[in-house]
Amino acid sequence: MNSLLQLVKADYQQRTRSYGFLVTLSIALAFGYSFVPPLDAPYSTIRIGDYIGNYNSAWFGYVMAVMSSIFISYFGYFIINDAVKRDAETGLGEIMATTQTSNFTYLFAKFLSNFLVLLSLLLPVMIMGVFLFFLYGSGSFKLGDFVTPFALVCLPMLALTAALAILLEIVFRKSNVLQYILFSMLFIGALLIPPSSEFSRMIDPFGTKIIINEMTEQVTQLTNEEQGLSIGYNIKHDLIEKRFEFTGLDFPTPYTIARFLWVLLSVFIVLLSSFVFHRFRKLSIRTLPKKQDKQLQEVGGSFEINLSQPLVLDFSILPLVKAEMLLLLRKQNNWLWILTLGGMVALALSPMTMAHQFILPILWFIHVTKWSRLVTKEYENRTSLFAAVSYKHKARLFTAQLLTATICINLLALPLVVRLLVSAEFVPAIAVLLGGVFVILLSTLLGLISKSSKLFEVLFFFLTYANINAIKPLDYFGAFHTNIAYLCILMTLVFSATAITYFYKSTVTIGH
Repeated sequence: MNSLLQLVKADYQQRTRSYGFLVTLSIALAFGYSFVPPLDAPYSTIRIGDYIGNYNSAWFGYVMAVMSSIFISYFGYFIINDAVKRDAETGLGEIMATTQTSNFTYLFAKFLSNFLVLLSLLLPVMIMGVFLFFLYGSGSFKLGDFVTPFALVCLPMLALTAALAILLEIVFRKSNVLQYILFSMLFIGALLIPPSSEFSRMIDPFGTKIIINEMTEQVTQLTNEEQGLSIGYNIKHDLIEKRFEFTGLDFPTPYTIARFLWVLLSVFIVLLSSFVFHRFRKLSIRTLPKKQDKQLQEVGGSFEINLSQPLVLDFSILPLVKAEMLLLLRKQNNWLWILTLGGMVALALSPMTMAHQFILPILWFIHVTKWSRLVTKEYENRTSLFAAVSYKHKARLFTAQLLTATICINLLALPLVVRLLVSAEFVPAIAVLLGGVFVILLSTLLGLISKSSKLFEVLFFFLTYANINAIKPLDYFGAFHTNIAYLCILMTLVFSATAITYFYKSTVTIGH
C-alpha cells in the first residue's frame, strides 16, 4: 500500500507541478465561468425550449455538474492520456519493469493519478459555481445543491475517463490519433443514448440524463407540450427566454447504485489493462528494406573520407524543409492516410457549406498530433540543445518547421480552396489559408510556452467543437464570415501571432 501511494504521489506531483498544468487549470476555470452565464449573456448552456431555470442554488449546482461531467471528462482526457507514454520516454518505465511492482499496482497508481488530475480540474470549477451564485444568483445558498450532483454525477464519469485513458494508451500505444478517435466515438455514443426510459437514465455513464429528464418534465408540465432540449453554447439571437423554477431532485437508490457500479467498472478496466500491459518491452524490431540491407552488407559497415574533395556548404532552407516534411509524414499510419484521402475527396464533392463548416475542421483535427508536436518533439527527444546551437536556428530551422507545417495543413484544404476560387469566393478562400497558418502558429506558440503538446490539443479541440457547433465568434477560417472586415481582422491576428511567436522564440534561452 505504501508503494502504491508513493507512485500516485510522485506521478501526480510530476503532472501538476508545471506551467502547462496551471494554464490548463486556468482554461478549466474559464469553462466553469461560462457554464452558467450572466442573465444578459448572448448565450445559454442548458435550455428547454424557450425556458431556462431561475438562477437559484439548485440551478447553479445541477447545471454546473451536468456541464462539468461532459466537458471536463472529455477535455480532461487529452491531458491524462500519456501517463504510461511519459514513463517510456523518460526511461522510468524500464526501471519500474525491473522491480517487483505488479502490472495492476503500476496501472492502478496511474489510474488514481489520472483521477486526481481530473479532480484537480473539477474542484475549482465547483468553487467557481459557488462564487457565481453569490455574484448573480438568487435565493438562499444550499451546499447540498452543489456537493450532491458533483459527487454522484461527475466523480464516476471522471473515474471512467481515467480508466479508459489507461486502456486505450496500452492497447493503441503507437497511435495517439486512433486513441482520440476511439474515445470520441465512445463519448459521442454515450451522449446519444436517449433519456426516454428509466433504464437508459440509470446506465448513462455521464449521469446527466436523469437531471435533464427532470428539467424537461418540469417544463413540459408547465407548458403542457413537449419541449426541445439544447445543451452546449447556444446563441440566443433574438430569443426571449422564459423562466421556470427548478428545485433539484432526489436521486433514487438504483441511480446511486448504478453510479457506484461505474466506479467498479473503471477499476475492472484497469485490471483488464494489466493483462495486456507491455511492461515497456520492445514488441517489434524494425528491419531495413531489402535494398538498403543489401547495400549495407556490400559496404561492410566501413566508410572512407575523401579529404581531397572540397567541402560544399549549403545554408539554404530547402533541405531543412524536406527533412521536416519527412518527419511530419513518415509516421503516418495507413488508416490515417485513408481518412485523409477520404476527407479531401469529401471536401471536393460534398456541399460547399458542409465541406467548409464541418469536414475541414475535422480533417485538420485528425492530424492534431502532427501540429502539436511541431516544436515539442525537440523537447521530447532531447534534441532542443542541438537545434538551438545550429546555424541561424531561428531564421533557418524554426522557419523551416513553420513553413513545412503550413504547406501540409493547407494542402489538406486544397480541394476546398480550389472550389472557392472557381466560385469566385475569394474572401473565404484566403480565410481558409490564413486559418491554416493560424493553427500552426497557435501550436508553435503554445508548444514553446508549455513545452508540451497537451495544451494545444485541448485548445484545438475546443476550437473545432466551437466551429462545428456554429459558435461564430470563434470562426478562424472563414466558415461563417465572408466580408472584407473579417478578413482584415484575421490577417491582423495572423501577423500578430507570427510576431509574438518569433519574439518569444528569440527570448527562449538555450537551457530551456
